[in-house]
Amino acid sequence: MIAEKIANVTNSFDKLCNNCIDVLEGLSKDIGMSYGELNVWLFVIIQPALILIFFTTTVILTIRLYRKNKDFKRGNLITASISTIVIIAFVIAMLLAAAYVFLILAIGGKGIDGTV
Repeated sequence: MIAEKIANVTNSFDKLCNNCIDVLEGLSKDIGMSYGELNVWLFVIIQPALILIFFTTTVILTIRLYRKNKDFKRGNLITASISTIVIIAFVIAMLLAAAYVFLILAIGGKGIDGTV
């Protein structure tokens, strides 16, 4: 029973992944790039740049909010706390993603059952 549920999740994920690949392949043909080049631009250059921009903006706005209201009312404390939690969650997510990639590289791209 559990194996069937896992198989259904895997199949649903595979469908989503294949749809995303189809979209990227179509987009790469439309703009005259290879699939690999588009993948690098999107996920190695553009996405990390946007994450850094949003992260920096959050930190700057939190500092401005703190300086503007030095009495630090309760609402501002909640806002600063939420910003801090978002920053911590971002750092944890990046560390987990890096650990995942490291494990995939360490395993050598093999699946759970040992197949490539």
